[in-house]
Amino acid sequence: MLLAGVATGVVGLLQAAGVAQAFPNPDGSETSNSRDFVGQGIANIAASFFRGMAGGGSLSGTALNVSAGARSRYAAAMQAIVVVVVVLVFSGLLSLIPNAALAALLIYAAALSIKFDAIAAVRRTSWMSFAAMGLTFFATLVVPLQQAVIFGVVIASILFIYRSSTDIRIQQIKVDGNQLIVSDPPKTLPDHTVTVLDVEGNLFYAGARTLSERLPDATASTSPVVVMRLRGQSEVGSTFFKVIGKYADQIRDHTGRLVLTGVQPSVRERMLRTGNLELIGEENVLMAGHVLGGSTLAG
Repeated sequence: MLLAGVATGVVGLLQAAGVAQAFPNPDGSETSNSRDFVGQGIANIAASFFRGMAGGGSLSGTALNVSAGARSRYAAAMQAIVVVVVVLVFSGLLSLIPNAALAALLIYAAALSIKFDAIAAVRRTSWMSFAAMGLTFFATLVVPLQQAVIFGVVIASILFIYRSSTDIRIQQIKVDGNQLIVSDPPKTLPDHTVTVLDVEGNLFYAGARTLSERLPDATASTSPVVVMRLRGQSEVGSTFFKVIGKYADQIRDHTGRLVLTGVQPSVRERMLRTGNLELIGEENVLMAGHVLGGSTLAG
């Protein structure tokens, strides 16, 4: 039951997020997935004490409400009251409705939730996202829904890791008079020279490994100095610290120095907790300031 329970929870959360994306608030206010998730969790926990079934957002139900003229969240509450009254008072008449009519209503509601413009936009924007969407759709046709959703989550996670590993860019910054010149970094660090490197992209896990492959070689240099700009990099993990620590050791072995500039307070705190601050040297970790490039010039 554990896998089925987790899958049901994921389905409910994804449906709630999908409703918020497909049907924005009519007043133009921003939606809050966190509040939606909390409200859904509280409702399901409360319902469990009364033997209620787990519930979540419904794209088809929302589409049907919108097509009927619903304008606020109270439409769902009114719908629930009407359904309770109809089931308790007119249950005999409801039993006379043909199943074919109910099936047609479900097909109509589901068709309203399909956004062909959004599908076309995904196809034009990213073929990987379009492929993931197609695979998930195909999975829903051949396997149970909860397994198809888990499959879609796995595919999305794989694509995120892949994009993180490729979305890394290292550039060398040089000063030419009053201009800053951006160029590709050297393959090997020059001797007795300060090399300023600007790092962009996601440095979490796979991105950090790609960074280690793209950094200039320090094993054939003498007394190189590397100033690495990390402004805006707040999501870094243990893999990044391992990469930077190893690179700092290589530079230090050749009587050089690695300086990290533009470091966010949260990153410095993690470095302190993990011992990487002492490994690299506290004097070689400069915090980000209000002046763009100020910590780099200080380094």
